[in-house]
Amino acid sequence: MKSGRRWLILGTIVMVIVPIISVLLLVDVDQVVARLVLVDLSFEPVGAGLLLLLAGYALHAMRWRWLLAGKSRFLETFHAANVGHLVNLGVPAGAGHVARVVVLRQNQAVPVAEGASSVAVERWLELIMRVLALGAAIALGAGLALNAGTIGGPILLIVGSMVIMLLMVKYQDRIIASWPGQLARLPRVTEEKAAEQLSNLLAGLNSVASVRGLGGAFLLSIVTWLVFLGFHYLVLQGLNFQSLSTERALAVALGSLALASPTSAIRPGSYANTIIVPMIAAGYEAAALAAYAIVLHLPQIGVLIALGAWALLGNRSINLRELWPSSQPSETEPREAGGRRESQ
Repeated sequence: MKSGRRWLILGTIVMVIVPIISVLLLVDVDQVVARLVLVDLSFEPVGAGLLLLLAGYALHAMRWRWLLAGKSRFLETFHAANVGHLVNLGVPAGAGHVARVVVLRQNQAVPVAEGASSVAVERWLELIMRVLALGAAIALGAGLALNAGTIGGPILLIVGSMVIMLLMVKYQDRIIASWPGQLARLPRVTEEKAAEQLSNLLAGLNSVASVRGLGGAFLLSIVTWLVFLGFHYLVLQGLNFQSLSTERALAVALGSLALASPTSAIRPGSYANTIIVPMIAAGYEAAALAAYAIVLHLPQIGVLIALGAWALLGNRSINLRELWPSSQPSETEPREAGGRRESQ
């Protein structure tokens, strides 16, 4: 086994085990088990929750296809996204984003540069949805009343983001010329890397550079996150937390969604920590949060493994060797390969 692969495997194992140990130090295991014993396994929290989870992943693929301007078929886009989720579940450093771009190139001959640019826009949209969910969780947790301010804030964020994106497309030449040098002043950011990331983002924005294009992307993002919110809320209801009011339950569901959305595909242990630590600081009970994180994450792991296996086993055009980080082609090779497939 090559040393690079050995260190990758060891690093992945450490990144799974250490967070699990830290969770065990934070919570009373007996209390967590007592909570898990009370889980409601009837259809509403389990069956309906799983249906919403599957629908959310399908909507996530639909949005990616929208960002690609329909240049790939839905099923192939869905498979590529699920392979990416599966890789992210086991490999650190966001390798799944690279993997799904590679799979999409293999399946649909979408050039790597185009796939990467669509992912860059998608990550920006996900960040906006995360901010909206976190803001809503804080507002509900604090008991803020529904008024023009609480409704207008999210609308202003979405409209403002659309305006910024359209302006970036309009002035992209100036941005590419001036922004990388400014961004290079940040720690661990080089001018070349900043220029590459900006080019990817702007290329992706060009594919949806209209009010209709961006409006559709935001609409799909909102619907996707609402469906995932339904999954988080139903799982919470299945834990029978009698002490939580509807507003507090929604606040917990929104907070967990903002911290660890199903498309994040976070590894076990890290997932629990991501939810537990910030929400303990917000005043929620550690054992209850640990039970919630476990019941929330297990269905996601099962669904992602099943969908990823379907994509890998049911599609002979996927070359697994390219998905392994140490054997991925260089940045120029995929572009050339993509170009050759387009020319055939």
